[in-house]
Amino acid sequence: MKQIFFAGAVLLVFQFFSNSAHAQLSQTFTVFNKTGIKLFSVYIYPSGANSMGFNMLAKERMLNNESFNFIQNIDKSNCLYDVKYFDERGKEYLIKNLDLCTTTLIALSTVDDTKKANKRE
Repeated sequence: MKQIFFAGAVLLVFQFFSNSAHAQLSQTFTVFNKTGIKLFSVYIYPSGANSMGFNMLAKERMLNNESFNFIQNIDKSNCLYDVKYFDERGKEYLIKNLDLCTTTLIALSTVDDTKKANKRE
């Protein structure tokens, strides 16, 4: 009887950790600068977060048509992320609610489909 109970408990623990592992997916993303201008910072963070986190750029600036890759763990129950980026004059651009569960390509632009935020103080 103890062996059956132990085997059942082991199976339950295994199932729990198996489901937790599948809830998060480690994914590689590519960010392209299609703005036509130099960018000095790029932040990618969960929508509704209180903090932007850290600047994703590994170098001082990102020229037009440059790209970089990053790896992010994505929780399948929370796929929506905001992308905020700043140009050389300090102007801020914002893409809200980007679904990172359905795309691995993030194209930064300054056209109307990118919601522009206020200028940084």
